[in-house]
Amino acid sequence: MKLILCYVSTCLLGIFFSGCLGINGKAKPVHFYVLHSVEKPFALSVSGVDFPGGLGVGVVELPEYLKTDKLVKRVSVDELEYAEYNRWAEPLATGLTRTLTENIRRLTHFQQVAMAPWRLADGHAYVLSVVVEDATLHPEGKVVLSARWMLREGSRICLNAEEVIEQKVTHDDPNAYAAALSDIWGLFAERVALKLVDCEPLVSAVKSSISLSDGF
Repeated sequence: MKLILCYVSTCLLGIFFSGCLGINGKAKPVHFYVLHSVEKPFALSVSGVDFPGGLGVGVVELPEYLKTDKLVKRVSVDELEYAEYNRWAEPLATGLTRTLTENIRRLTHFQQVAMAPWRLADGHAYVLSVVVEDATLHPEGKVVLSARWMLREGSRICLNAEEVIEQKVTHDDPNAYAAALSDIWGLFAERVALKLVDCEPLVSAVKSSISLSDGF
């Protein structure tokens, strides 16, 4: 009986370690991914609009299930799959905040665009806050981004909107997912920047700045 138990235990250990090792007996490598800002010009550029003051980009908020270094794939509406060997090289919230700041900086002409944390003395008149609700690879072969954002000037809310962006991926792999998330995050920044042009407080501030510079 003891021999049988010993044999079973050995088999189970073998199955366990075979899952951690590759075919040749070596440990499976862990791959790390980062988000990138969009380098190509956007289809619609608003960089010609000069906004007075500075813009502070707050840390992007994520749902609890995305607060992990593992890439997340949605198997169904109610089921998620975490990739053990495919991970983010930096916290996802940090990567999203960093690239959003870079994209907004390229799209707009604020005097300064800074990523949180920033000093109050830096004079950021406006603050952009973003809450991501979904940023996963869906089973139908598309990356879905759902996010709410708000632009504030002090305690006053200047803009409040929600964006949903989807992008098909040709391959169901981590590289395609990371690249697609970077692309649609760039499109998200473009939509935000385009709405800034129609923001009444910002438009008024631009007009006021122009009037003062003209000596009126």
